[in-house]
Amino acid sequence: MNLLDFYTKKEINFKGNVKIYLCGPTVYDEPHIGNMRPIIIFDVLNKVLSLKQNVEFIHNITDVDDKIINRSLELNIPEITLTNKNFEIYLDLLEKLNIKKPTYLPKVSEHIEGMIEFINDLIEKDYAYESNGSVYFSIKKFKNYGKLGEINIGELIKKSFLNDKEHGEDFVIWKKTNIGINWNSPWSKGRPGWHTECSYFIKKFFGDKKLDIHGGGIDLKFPHHINEMAQYEAYYNFSETSKSWIYVGQLNINSKKMSKSEGNFIKATDFINEYGANTLRIINLLTSYSKPINLTEEVINNAKNLLNKVKNTLRKTLINLAKEKNRRKLSNVKPTKKFVDILSNNLETPNAITFILNQIKILNIDKNKVNKEKIVEEIIANFSLLGIKFNILYNELKNEIRESSLKKDYNKLDELRERLVN
Repeated sequence: MNLLDFYTKKEINFKGNVKIYLCGPTVYDEPHIGNMRPIIIFDVLNKVLSLKQNVEFIHNITDVDDKIINRSLELNIPEITLTNKNFEIYLDLLEKLNIKKPTYLPKVSEHIEGMIEFINDLIEKDYAYESNGSVYFSIKKFKNYGKLGEINIGELIKKSFLNDKEHGEDFVIWKKTNIGINWNSPWSKGRPGWHTECSYFIKKFFGDKKLDIHGGGIDLKFPHHINEMAQYEAYYNFSETSKSWIYVGQLNINSKKMSKSEGNFIKATDFINEYGANTLRIINLLTSYSKPINLTEEVINNAKNLLNKVKNTLRKTLINLAKEKNRRKLSNVKPTKKFVDILSNNLETPNAITFILNQIKILNIDKNKVNKEKIVEEIIANFSLLGIKFNILYNELKNEIRESSLKKDYNKLDELRERLVN
């Protein structure tokens, strides 16, 4: 597998065991379809790598955050009720979208003690300091701060506390507060800063082994990932958190950024209920992962039409095969090598889908020259690697289709055709 690192623009090759970290959702509300794009992309990455290599995949769940406190106060329900509900919805979405479960799915609330120790260690290493009960990371003490990105110090100051800091650009890693859920610490009652959780989880699960692949939505590049790098690299006194950084482009609606605060979003559950999980996945995969997607009615219809074309070709092919004598059952096969090679080149999912559509074309054009069972099996396997699954009932309905054909029961054949592939 080769991936293009976002910062260096160099192609990185991965061999042996692979360690992946993907920043997860803040479960203050139901996930919208934009929230699902990073995990859909990283799921394909995980599946391709797992064909030949051992993969350890961390995907954190932020269930401690100001947004959660504000939302729970607005709804007048306990924070844990809110976060547990939305976490369960997220797990259900992962299942509906055929996402392979990450190796680790840690919640912030279950690792507070470890984060307190991590923060205390940063203080002892002289990279952080306590002030009036809060703890801040000192940017001036960490010489490599922001080495991989363009830093907007003014934005950093705006997003952090202005009071009590030694320098305006320092960022909070323990927030003193008595509003919402909080924990006792050596400094105050409070909770960890957002940027600290990911640094800590990498340390907890991988220690000083560093990551091979780290990523998330493009909006996390600054300040989240820059501040995360600073803490992890300061802790171990080295200059690399991850060999490569992979950023996923935004999903916009009618050329406007999708945002819960603006009310401009579609809940993922609602979209799947209306259009299906395969439609959401293929919309995300028809565009290169780093590029933005502009979701319109036309884009949705094109995705639906593509999937219908695939299903109709499979139905036509399989019903014709079932009519013939001595046709074997379909079996599970590995994805096509050439297909895997395409995905292994910087996860080029649009090219991979084009490869499958060429296989579909062969089924439509060639009548007797190809092994159609084999091509159908490969199509199913290739789509499965992309997380797109069809319910294929060929083996179950094959004999019934042949009998109905011999009896010339065309109404029954039409019914069986619709049941054959969904």
